[in-house]
Amino acid sequence: MKWGGVVLMAGGCVLVAFLSWVAATHTPATAWMARYRNAEGTSCCGATDCRAAQVSLVRQTPRETTVRINGVEVVLPTTSVFPSETPESYWCSANFEMPPTREITRCAFYAIGG
Repeated sequence: MKWGGVVLMAGGCVLVAFLSWVAATHTPATAWMARYRNAEGTSCCGATDCRAAQVSLVRQTPRETTVRINGVEVVLPTTSVFPSETPESYWCSANFEMPPTREITRCAFYAIGG
């Protein structure tokens, strides 16, 4: 019985690792985002934490950039704001249940001309 539990736990660990890898994989349409890092040096987003949004530049200095995300102005480090590589804008957030704030925004990608 002990070996059965060990095998079951090992299988569970492998499954969790596999599902984590799958969840972190971008779709072909968003694969370009994977190489971007925010001001803290962490990845801007995984496959599920960057969503299409209305993002526009308001003001930009070398240190801070004010963006409007879905109608809310947010001041972010300039090194966390990037031009989008597609015609869409994206908001990368730790929590989409809350309105955009600096604390939960990982990165913002604005469409050129948007």
